[in-house]
Amino acid sequence: MAEHEKNLQFLADTLLAGSELQSMIRINPYQKKYMLGLGSCIECGEEGIVGRGNNINGIISTHRIHTLESWAGKNPVYHTGRVYVYMTAKLARSISERFSVKCTVTAITRCGDSLFPPYRLMVSTDHLVSDIDLGKFIEQLLFETDYVKEILLFRPWINKL
Repeated sequence: MAEHEKNLQFLADTLLAGSELQSMIRINPYQKKYMLGLGSCIECGEEGIVGRGNNINGIISTHRIHTLESWAGKNPVYHTGRVYVYMTAKLARSISERFSVKCTVTAITRCGDSLFPPYRLMVSTDHLVSDIDLGKFIEQLLFETDYVKEILLFRPWINKL
């Protein structure tokens, strides 16, 4: 461990030479064991660091309902977080535009269930909307949209939801 730390410190010092920046490398300073059976963090559910809080609309909203799952960098075929972040953002925007209301959409799934339809889909609006009209609109939008295709093509810096 000390040898790796020494090599990384040398590399960091070399990269920062000539600047005012300094580095301090410490590998596992508390010496806690972190062993994985497969040699990969995938088995622990840590499938990548893409920035929790990097919301699909670019806003990190600490006082509003939001997900801790990032919409970027995940497999849209099976990753619930990525699919549901995109789906709920699109539903909320569509409901807001269709019914002229402010809207929040929350989706919940259960392990092993299909992503569609979600186990629970909760919609809250700032004005009363007919449950029947809202239900029909959501059902139509949910089942007519190819979310995997849309997610793969979605580039927030180019196109909007």
